[in-house]
Amino acid sequence: MSEKPLYEFTSHIDGKNAKVQIWPDRIEWTRSTVSALKVATGVGFLTGFTNKDTNMVPMRQVTSVASKKGMGVNTVVTVHTASGALDFRVSHREAAKAREVLNELLLG
Repeated sequence: MSEKPLYEFTSHIDGKNAKVQIWPDRIEWTRSTVSALKVATGVGFLTGFTNKDTNMVPMRQVTSVASKKGMGVNTVVTVHTASGALDFRVSHREAAKAREVLNELLLG
């Protein structure tokens, strides 16, 4: 397995910024969220106020990839899987590259 992702970009997912990585065998995304419990208890001063939420979809579950230009400077890249669809909102340039990498993995 490779040590670096094939492509990496920042996307807006469910109202939060996420770091998305495309690997040969999976798509991973990590979002940082502010923990209300850490803020309320003051524990955040020792450990940091954010939690990391990491998700992954195996490439074998990806059935297709589509993109649609949105309003403004973003494009929505939709990754269709057996269990639903994932939308990644990114710049037009990054959307083209992400779709290219994902299609190569699907066809290769």
